[in-house]
Amino acid sequence: MSTLPDTICACATSLPSPIAVIRVSGSETLELFSKVFKGFVYQPNRIQCVNLSLKPLSDEVMIWASSGPQTFTGEDYGELMVHGGPEWVRQVLKYLVSLGARLAEPGEFSYRAFLQGKISVSSALGIGAILNSKTQYDLAAIACLKNNQLHTLFVDTRQSVIRLHSALQMTLDYTEQGYETNEIGQEIKEAVVAFGAYLKKMHDTLGPLAQIAQTPTLVIAGEPNVGKSTLFNQVVGYDRALMSPIAGTTRDYISSPMSYEAFRFDLIDTAGLRETQDDLEKMGIQETESCLEKAQGIILVCDIQNLNLKKIERFCMLHSQPLWILGNKADLCNDHQITNFKNTLSQLALTFSHMRYSLCSLKEKNLSSTELLPHLTSNMDSGCVTPGSFPEPVRTVCEDLLSQGHTCVDEIQKQNYDLGHMLLDRIRPKLALLTGEIKDEAIYDHLFASFCLGK
Repeated sequence: MSTLPDTICACATSLPSPIAVIRVSGSETLELFSKVFKGFVYQPNRIQCVNLSLKPLSDEVMIWASSGPQTFTGEDYGELMVHGGPEWVRQVLKYLVSLGARLAEPGEFSYRAFLQGKISVSSALGIGAILNSKTQYDLAAIACLKNNQLHTLFVDTRQSVIRLHSALQMTLDYTEQGYETNEIGQEIKEAVVAFGAYLKKMHDTLGPLAQIAQTPTLVIAGEPNVGKSTLFNQVVGYDRALMSPIAGTTRDYISSPMSYEAFRFDLIDTAGLRETQDDLEKMGIQETESCLEKAQGIILVCDIQNLNLKKIERFCMLHSQPLWILGNKADLCNDHQITNFKNTLSQLALTFSHMRYSLCSLKEKNLSSTELLPHLTSNMDSGCVTPGSFPEPVRTVCEDLLSQGHTCVDEIQKQNYDLGHMLLDRIRPKLALLTGEIKDEAIYDHLFASFCLGK
């Protein structure tokens, strides 16, 4: 069955929810179910209602299991459907881990399916694109990934490259030996036309997909005078936003393109959220709300001295994007206020799984962007600052392939066969990477790590 050494588990649904789905995959899945549920009898693909007893609670759960390789991951696989309370799900996962399972990494179920040959690179890109889709247009563009049209195009293009490469190799060899190459020359003409047609089709197919991968936005929000502009300037690295102790100074949003390691995103500083009678400030707050709706990630800055739990809780309910709550002005707080902030936010994190939190003193630390960005990205879910549904390394491979491909066609048509042959040598491994015939662990790790936990 499984060729991988361990069995993994993860919750595949957001919490809280009426029903939570816990996925389990690996060679010990069926044995694990036997340990968890007394009297469990393996019945392939049949849902069973069983009792799960974890002191002090006992509850009925629905389970089903199937042996590999006829599963999504290609391994022994099962699912538990339990009531979706965050603490109950956490206890179930904790119990599975105590019996020998391991908590899965983001995208690991799909990664295992890829390693077992159950899905192609194109299908994996399709899964990631669906997870990041925001409009009906996105879904239409994604269809070619999910139904393997793009995979078929990659395979056909690679075959045309092999044909063209062989014809060029024969021409170069025969020319060196003084033989006539008229027939081979005709083969080159036909092969280069076919390769050019596949490149055009690939360009037309990848175009709409590139639109899905628009630069994501990371929005800084919060009440007036809590340190939003200070945070923005420190991340950007210079005084881009106007700072003032007067509440309501920022009336319009300010954005700055940012990059950190493989991530690209727009950081946006917004007007403070509050009730106001000032018409101009109202317009700024409306722009803030619009930015929040479109954001892929949010940093909510709070003043620890004036913590309003109800407002934070309401904010978490209204915004389902990955959220990082930053408690600022820690230098002005006593130990009781800091402890209260930590305890309050830790309890809130049990209810809202998309939320993370930390505290700092922006004024006192004066963090530079190089110090703050690792802290930002480490506290954010991967969905916040990923470069879009088409991961950066894969996009780079596609862009290089198209660029070198068009150059190759031009050079061969000019009968610069040596240069064309050299470019084909560079193109072939790129296509083999996109078809999955060559494995690049770094690229595939980046691709699947952009998936959510449990996928």
